[in-house]
Amino acid sequence: MSRDRGEITVRVFRYDPERDDAPRYEVHRLPRRPHMRVLDALNLVYEEAPDSLAHRWYCGTKKCGECALSVNGAPQLGCWEPALDEMTCEPLTNFPIVRDLVVDTAPYERLIMELRPFLSRSVRPAFPERLPHAGMAAAHRLSKCIECNVCTAAVAVKSIDAAGVNWWGWPGPAALVRFARFALDPRDETERSDLARRAGLAGFPDFPSLAGICPQGIDIAADALAPARRALFGEIPPPPAAPEMRRVFVIARGFSAFLNLSEALHRELCAAGALEPLAVDGIDRAFRLTL
Repeated sequence: MSRDRGEITVRVFRYDPERDDAPRYEVHRLPRRPHMRVLDALNLVYEEAPDSLAHRWYCGTKKCGECALSVNGAPQLGCWEPALDEMTCEPLTNFPIVRDLVVDTAPYERLIMELRPFLSRSVRPAFPERLPHAGMAAAHRLSKCIECNVCTAAVAVKSIDAAGVNWWGWPGPAALVRFARFALDPRDETERSDLARRAGLAGFPDFPSLAGICPQGIDIAADALAPARRALFGEIPPPPAAPEMRRVFVIARGFSAFLNLSEALHRELCAAGALEPLAVDGIDRAFRLTL
């Protein structure tokens, strides 16, 4: 079949936590169009679905990060990845579901703000300020981040409770990239070592799942995590090995989400009776969180 002709099959996650007892999936068969992206397919679903599909997008050109979602279990930008002949579209992992493919990033953004993602300077600089390329290269490289959170959806969370993910001490790569962008800026005068310790920078693993995942080409381990550790702590032991993880769907009192749980956390929650298996069509690992 030509990739510019025929049909594609899109299986879309539908769920409104405020109204629905459980998620469901809708299957749509759509005409393939030349150069079709995932976002194009979702917009066609939005037009034909009897109950409008909730999904976010803005620029459509890999600049705003709004259209991030999971396709066949892999986090990506809908505006940039090609539509596949068969694909399952689900909300971004590790974030509470608002409705359908829309997730709530506000709690995570509050964490980022606590990491002081801005410059602090005691003296107003001269204008224009001369900035040597060699000194600014590392920070400039990280400034390409569009805050799509695709990278944070690719790692395991460390702990959860009835309200959601506990990010402190294991803040996820998107927050650490923002933090590193200012920690590596030679103009910044903020004392960041204590913040880095509280955030868990030194002990955050270099997950293999992060390799090549950034839509803007940032090497998260080599461009952000390792340089920020050296700048703040000097030469320290390498971070621990990334844990094995499994992707599950969880319904709790205060949130619903797909989550990447480490095998250790999954065993701990199961042993405590905090994860009760749920039967949800289309989802192999669905649980009710009883914390």
